[in-house]
Amino acid sequence: MRQPRRVAAARALGKAEGARPGEREARGGAAEHAGAGQTLPGFEAVAWFGIVAPPKTPGAIAERVAAGVAEALKNPEVLKMLNELSPSETASYMKRETERWGAVIRSAGVKLD
Repeated sequence: MRQPRRVAAARALGKAEGARPGEREARGGAAEHAGAGQTLPGFEAVAWFGIVAPPKTPGAIAERVAAGVAEALKNPEVLKMLNELSPSETASYMKRETERWGAVIRSAGVKLD
């Protein structure tokens, strides 16, 4: 997968080559850039994301969603959008979505168990 443009730019300027500060070990030929876990035993903090469904979602449905996500990630336009979204654009989008769905949740009277 391509690097986000800000990472690619930093690498092009020689400012971020191979740096993976939160990982246990250096990867991908970046042995000169130690992962934090190599200097702080037991430390690991990496970014990740996932798409989840409610408990007891049938496996067939989960597989169908996973296949749809995998297919979407093959789309150059989807990848372009994901790679080019700046931190401020991401924050703005998340704020709008939180407000939008928060209103839906409140109006529906949804409560956590």
